[in-house]
Parts: sequence; C-alpha cells; structure tokens
Amino acid sequence: MSDALATAFAARDIARVIDIYTQAANQSEQDGDIDGACFLLTHAWVHALEAGDRRAGEIRARLIAHGREKDG
Repeated sequence: MSDALATAFAARDIARVIDIYTQAANQSEQDGDIDGACFLLTHAWVHALEAGDRRAGEIRARLIAHGREKDG
C-alpha cells in the first residue's frame, strides 16, 4: 500500500489516494480489524471531503455504522 500511496500523492491523484485507503479499509474489515479499517476510512474521508469527492458520504456512512461518527 505504501508505494502505491506515495505514487498517488506524488502524482496528486487524490481519487487514487481515496481508492487506496478505501481498499485497504475493506481488507482490514474483512480481516476483522474494525479499528484499523476505521483508521483508514478516516483518511479516505478527509481526502474525499477536501477534494469534494462524491464518495465522502458513503465513507462517512461506514464510519457511522461502526460507531466512529455520529449521524446528525
């Protein structure tokens, strides 16, 4: 993940950065590491918010589902 993430940041490809964090979160979630998944989702969410990416709402919904963010 770190090489791909560094490459995406260097290229200023924030959509790819969001993808990488989200995919890593998906894997952590599948592995049962909810804390790790939420850590990664938080990074994806912050970048999505800053970029105005349409996925910000979906990522936030996942954080809410895991009790990491309040709805409202």
